[in-house]
Formats: sequence, structure tokens, C-alpha cells
Amino acid sequence: MKLLISGTTDGRGLAMPLGSEVQALLHFLEQETGLSFDVQAYPWQRALRMASQGEGLLFGASLTAQRQQTLSFSEPLYRESAWLVTRCDRTFDYQHLSQLEGKTLGAVRGTVNGPDFDAAVRAGRFRLDNETGDSRARFEKLLLGRTEALLVYSRWSAPEVERALQARYGMLGAREPEAMRRHPFCVLPRPVFSDDVHIATAIGHHTEVLQRINRALVQGRASGRLAQVMRDAAKSRLLP
Repeated sequence: MKLLISGTTDGRGLAMPLGSEVQALLHFLEQETGLSFDVQAYPWQRALRMASQGEGLLFGASLTAQRQQTLSFSEPLYRESAWLVTRCDRTFDYQHLSQLEGKTLGAVRGTVNGPDFDAAVRAGRFRLDNETGDSRARFEKLLLGRTEALLVYSRWSAPEVERALQARYGMLGAREPEAMRRHPFCVLPRPVFSDDVHIATAIGHHTEVLQRINRALVQGRASGRLAQVMRDAAKSRLLP
């Protein structure tokens, strides 16, 4: 079964492997449903479009009213947050959207940041610099001052995301002033938005597959097995 995901690249521009928790979740679903997933990575907007056209399942989609017009959604997989990443020498306090006034934020085109955020963008309170996917280029722009913060999506806590970004992109700070070389990127402690993510498929496509996935998620959550699988995987993450 084709499973579409948003591709991520490392500091050298190479495709990153799936995180250990995502791998464990997919393995759990394969065991419980009898499915075999053919994971294919694309820029997020392309993956979303392909799923909407019935070309496979989409992994990690937030549920919105607009998407419900074309997609059916599984039970929640886990909760994910949109974190703000800054240069460590240019951090700022963030408690509410008004503090982003006038800033340029790096985002991945087609991602969801909540209705209040979207309304602020439409009102011109801050500007989005959209990329097709999550890549090294976004972090280079941040270091060059072309954006003032990036939106990064993860189920991890802010310190965990910061450690992961340091492992993945820390070498980009090599040409920065000495204070920035070892730790160029900081994650602000309050997320912009948090939401459940799902597996989605075009309405009328792969209906029986989605039903099998839903049964596995409901039963796994009720028995505690799914939570245990995710806890065990968190201990052996591919990134710190």
C-alpha cells in the first residue's frame, strides 16, 4: 500500500530516514492490519495533492474543514506541535501571535498552523516565506536573516526538537561568530499550534484499508499496546 509522507533532508541535502517512533508506529499498523506500506517521500504539497487524487494514503495530516471536502481521515495517530526556531543570537519572547507582528516566518507550503494563525497571515500581520519541503535551505535562510523564525513540526518537546536540529543542521553554523558555531538554532518554548495528525485518503478510495487502520488504532490505544510501542521507540530515536 503506497504511503505518502513529507520528505525531510539533512544538512547535506540527503533524504532523512524515518524517525524511530514513526517506524515503530508503521510496523505496529502493518502487524495489526496485515498491510505492507510502501513509503514514498515527496514535498508536502505534492503528497497532499496525490492523496487527494486517490494515489495513496497520506501520513501525518491535520484535519481541517477544507481537507474534509476531499479526504477521509483515520483515528488520530499522535499530537504534533508547530515550533518556532530562531537563530540563538536573535531569539524573542513568544506567548501569542501579536508578538510575530511584522516578522517573516519560514514555513512549508500547505502545512496547518491553526485558524488564528491563518487569519493573521491573511490580515498581513506577518509574512510567510514558503518552501516546498523541510530542507537545509530553510535553515540557511534563517542564518542569512531572510527569515526571522522557522516553523518546524514535531511530536517532541521543544528541547528535544532543538537537540535534533543541532544534530541535523548544526554544521551550518561553522561560518557564524564564535558564540553561534556550536549551537546556531534555538526552539522557542511555546508552540504556535498543536493538533492531532492522521492518515488520510481521498474520499471513496481505500475505504477498507482505512477501516482496518482505524480498528488497529482504537484497539491498540484501548489495550495500551500502542502507547508502549511509542514509549519503547522513543528510547531509541535516530536523532538525539
